[in-house]
Amino acid sequence: MSENDQKDLSQEQAAEEQVTEVQQTEVSEQKPVKEKKSHTVKIGGKECQESKEDLVFVTSCTYNKTNLLEITNNTRRFVYTIYYRGFITLFFVVGILLWFTTWRYMTFGMLAACAFMVSVYIKKPEEDAIRIYNKNRADFGKDLTVHTDFYQDHLLHTQEGVSGQMRIFYEGVNRLVETEHVFILMTAMYMTFTVDKSCFSSQEEIDDFRAFISRKCFKTRLKDRTMDKYEYSADKKKRKEQEKAQKNK
Repeated sequence: MSENDQKDLSQEQAAEEQVTEVQQTEVSEQKPVKEKKSHTVKIGGKECQESKEDLVFVTSCTYNKTNLLEITNNTRRFVYTIYYRGFITLFFVVGILLWFTTWRYMTFGMLAACAFMVSVYIKKPEEDAIRIYNKNRADFGKDLTVHTDFYQDHLLHTQEGVSGQMRIFYEGVNRLVETEHVFILMTAMYMTFTVDKSCFSSQEEIDDFRAFISRKCFKTRLKDRTMDKYEYSADKKKRKEQEKAQKNK
């Protein structure tokens, strides 16, 4: 083999090595393609896809005293409401009718029973809120926090200290309430999902969430209870004493 042929061969090998190096460099510089992580879940026998691309809102709610009082006041069971209101009406009507009979003295007993039932009906949500708050403190040593992720067609609910998860389609929500501090979603089986407004970064995000759940939970209308003020009896008494002290000054 002549010297010229050897030079040509060495030049070709060098060129091939340069091409190989360039190709390897291009491959190393290419960013890896991220695969979409999606999996199928079943909700009530129906299948749906759950992926990060379908996740719209990531929310949470801390069961502090304020939130619990708003929740218990707006999640009374229908049977419970009918029971108390029925007895209140019954005692009141019977008391009025007895006034026109020879058993007039029994009217005061009926009205006293009516007043007692009204008191129990009003204080029941507060008692439930205090009971739940104390139980969470005893079990977890702090205020319990729940998490709810809102996807395009369903929500995923998890709770601190519980390994299980709960999923429902938005069509299963039949009660939707907004209070001063929380959003409340409730199903026909009285499953309750709550969202603390403090978990949002801005008022605009709160407005977007309100519009989202109002559109998705089409079987019910959002009830605006933001103007309702819920206050514990002890706090109310303390506040009135402070107001009275300020007036006396």
